[in-house]
Formats: sequence, C-alpha cells, structure tokens
Amino acid sequence: MINLCEIKFCTSLYTITADYAAHLRQRQTDFVNATGTRYGICNTFITLYGVDKGKNTSVMQSEITAADLFL
Repeated sequence: MINLCEIKFCTSLYTITADYAAHLRQRQTDFVNATGTRYGICNTFITLYGVDKGKNTSVMQSEITAADLFL
C-alpha cells in the first residue's frame, strides 16, 4: 500500500470540492503511470481538524488530524 499524502492547513474542517477530487484522481493515475507500481494507492489527508464528510470524500481513504499526532 502506498499513501499519497495531502497536507492542508485550514482553521476548520477541510472541504474537498468536486474540482479538487478530480485533481486527486488524476494525480493518483499519473503516479501509477509514472512509477508502474502494482501496489494499492491510498489518499491520506493530514489536517488540523479533519475533512468535512461531504459527497467528494470518496477520494480520501484515510485522514490524520492534529489530535492524532499530538495526544
């Protein structure tokens, strides 16, 4: 499993827009094509407060918040 990490600074929950979700899907495809990997790809978001659970969060497989890092 390969984690493609997105680190975002936001003062509240981060919202993934439809355009940004498309960008993430394209970046994942580009990564697979460039590396030729056969491993699974997982988009991981690292944010202060987490990601808003909207309709575009299907591109995110895992998230890490500040609370996870600094217990």
